[in-house]
Amino acid sequence: MSPRNSSAFLSSLAGCWVAFAVFLGVSAGAQAQTPTSGKFPPNAEIEYERSVIRFPILQCDIGGLCQTCHELYDCGAPDGAITSGSAQSTERKKPRIEMVELTAYMKLVRDVPQRNALGYRQFEFLIEEWELFGYSEMLGGWLSFSASHDVIQPNSLALALQKTSDFPALIVYSAIYDIYLDDVKLVSNRAGTAMGRGVVEIPPRNVTVAFTKPQQVLIGSGDPTEEFCCGTCEDMQTITREEFEAGLAEARAVRMAKKSNSDPAARAALTGGPAPSAAPAAPVKAPGTDGHP
Repeated sequence: MSPRNSSAFLSSLAGCWVAFAVFLGVSAGAQAQTPTSGKFPPNAEIEYERSVIRFPILQCDIGGLCQTCHELYDCGAPDGAITSGSAQSTERKKPRIEMVELTAYMKLVRDVPQRNALGYRQFEFLIEEWELFGYSEMLGGWLSFSASHDVIQPNSLALALQKTSDFPALIVYSAIYDIYLDDVKLVSNRAGTAMGRGVVEIPPRNVTVAFTKPQQVLIGSGDPTEEFCCGTCEDMQTITREEFEAGLAEARAVRMAKKSNSDPAARAALTGGPAPSAAPAAPVKAPGTDGHP
């Protein structure tokens, strides 16, 4: 994607992001045993997971007069400037669409289950670390999401749907995250949620987690504009701590020495700041030695 002049990055977010459903306990230092079915696992555990996130990006280069996530996928807030069913709405053009695929790595810290005041069993868990990344041809760089480290992350929840048994259950994931294009941070401290239903074991398997991330990106005059739409989290796998840490290192590496370092004008266009006269190449760091972005 060619460099674009930018002075503003405006975003609108409706029920947002994150993710992803899968659990296999790894108790503080040792991998958990066979997945528990019938009841929620009785002990607090740490879980390491890998999954695949897929969602469409829409791009419109005609002043935003394109169909939106709401119109194409029935997700996201409707455009307030367009009346539903109006002639103007029917004339909106179809945007360019790219279905991006991002690899996600997540560390979950799960509490012991308990019965709530309404009589339903539940357990809470914390998304302590979360990284996902993938290349976008439309954006011309590496798109990545990362759990924010300068905030207190909210608790997520698994809830039995009946009082007599733990399963089937509903899982709701909550996290606060940042969004990057290459090493340029586009969004900071966005809150998001995702949900999976019909869970019949912990860790859940063969369950699709759904999220909505209507994220409109307006750069400069708004030509072109991008919008991230609703998506899914699938292909969930339990991994070891070592595999998780290698995944985190890979995710952070894509933000270290990409387009904005090699092309100062592109960095200035994305951040709205002046173009630097020179930009040093970022050092290559060994896995496990890099800090948080």
